[in-house]
Amino acid sequence: MIAWGAFRGVVLGDEMRAPTADFEIKPEHLGLAGFALVFLLLRAFSSGCAALTGVEAISNGVPAFRKPKSRNAATTLAMMGLLAVTMFCGIIALAAATDVRMAENPARDLTLDGAPLGAGYVQDPVISQVAEAVFGHGSFLFVILAAATALVLFLAANTAYNGFPLLGSILAQDRYLPASCTRAATASPSPTASCCSRAPPDCWWGSTAPTPRG
Repeated sequence: MIAWGAFRGVVLGDEMRAPTADFEIKPEHLGLAGFALVFLLLRAFSSGCAALTGVEAISNGVPAFRKPKSRNAATTLAMMGLLAVTMFCGIIALAAATDVRMAENPARDLTLDGAPLGAGYVQDPVISQVAEAVFGHGSFLFVILAAATALVLFLAANTAYNGFPLLGSILAQDRYLPASCTRAATASPSPTASCCSRAPPDCWWGSTAPTPRG
């Protein structure tokens, strides 16, 4: 989507407009500056950090990489970071180029010809509006992008189940979890198998007091 949108805008010179391009945003506060602007930037930073959750699964899963493990894990993490930055910057650029309008309360803050849109308006995500502007509403590529986005979200939700056996094994080696978690994770041929599904119930509760290895 980013490549085709850049080709259409830069090479072909097409005008791409989002479905909300004709809307206007009513600002809640005029002349935002000083500490308010600092807090707004901090909120944006925290939201971006929350959007990158799941990256820690690579650090937890270093024992599952092929040798040299640290180098392969670092390469994978660098590739994920590069892809995340590329997609983020590309979507932001396309959203700005297609005049996407987003508001926290669209029924009140988005206006058309000076009138609020009202409670009946349903706001689409930014990536959906950008895809509609680039590919066209209901096109084959638009449907493919929507399906791929849903698949990515499904796999992201499954990250915790994939990473917990390895993380539990690491914690059990340092005696922060029962030793049964280590045996269960080692015996499991697949990292997607839950450590606690193979271990006794005490794996759920953990040891009463962590005892670091001497």
